Amino acid sequence: MNIKIALPNGHLQEATSRLLKMAGLAIKGYDKGTRDYRPVFEAEEMTAKVFRPQEIPLVVAEGSYDLGISGRDWLLECRCEDNVEDMLDLGLGRVDVVLAVPAAWDKVNTAEDLFQMPLDNIRIWTEYLNLTRDFVFRKTNVEPKVRSPWEGIGKGGWSKICLFLSFGVTEAKPPEDAEAIIDNTSSGSTLRANGLKIIDRVLEGSTARLIANRLSLRHPEKGPAIESFVSRLRPVVPTGRRRGPSPTFGHI
Repeated sequence: MNIKIALPNGHLQEATSRLLKMAGLAIKGYDKGTRDYRPVFEAEEMTAKVFRPQEIPLVVAEGSYDLGISGRDWLLECRCEDNVEDMLDLGLGRVDVVLAVPAAWDKVNTAEDLFQMPLDNIRIWTEYLNLTRDFVFRKTNVEPKVRSPWEGIGKGGWSKICLFLSFGVTEAKPPEDAEAIIDNTSSGSTLRANGLKIIDRVLEGSTARLIANRLSLRHPEKGPAIESFVSRLRPVVPTGRRRGPSPTFGHI
C-alpha cells in the first residue's frame, strides 16, 4: 500500500531530512539546498512531495496526502482538526508566534497598551490571520477588521484594529505601514535587528508535528502502514513523543 506524504521545505527541511535518515528511512533528493520537489524514499512504499509548511495541513486535511509534517502553528492556523490527527510531536523547529511593536515605544509593553492607543486604526500585519483574529478577540471582545485579497474590506467594521495579510518580510512593515506585527520567531534576533520588541505571545513552543488524514488512519491497509511509519519515527524524535491531539488543538 503506497502512502503519500507531504514534506516541508524551508527551515524545517534539513532537520526533517536528518530525522528521517535517523529512523532508517533513506530518502533521495531531500537534502538541504536541493531543488527537487519530488524526493524518493529508496526502500519504502511511500510517495513524497515538498510543500511550504503553511500548505501541508490543508493537503492532508483534503485527503490528497495521507501524512504530512508541518508546524503546530500552521496546523492551528488552518483550522483543519476535524480531518487531521496530530500523531507525533517531532520536536523540530521550535518557534513562538509573538506580537511585536517598535522598540522605541516605551509606553507600549503589553497587548492591552497597544489596543488602547488613541489611534483611529491600529494596523497589524501577519501571515496568521486566524490566530491573530482569535488573539485580538480574546483581548478586546471585538472582531478586528481584515484586509486580504480573499476577505475584502468589510470584516469587523466596528473595530479600530485592522489585520493585514502579509506575504513575507513582515518585520519590515512597522512603523510606517503598521503599528504591530504578529510573526513567528525562534530567538527574536530578526525582530530586534528591525527595531522591534516582543510585547505578548500568541502561541508558545510550536514545533513540527507528524499529522495524518483521519480517513487514511481508518483505511484497512493505510492505517497499519501509517502506524508502522509512526513507530519508526517515535524512538528518534528529540522531544515530545506525544501521540494524539493536544488538549487545546484548535483553541489557543
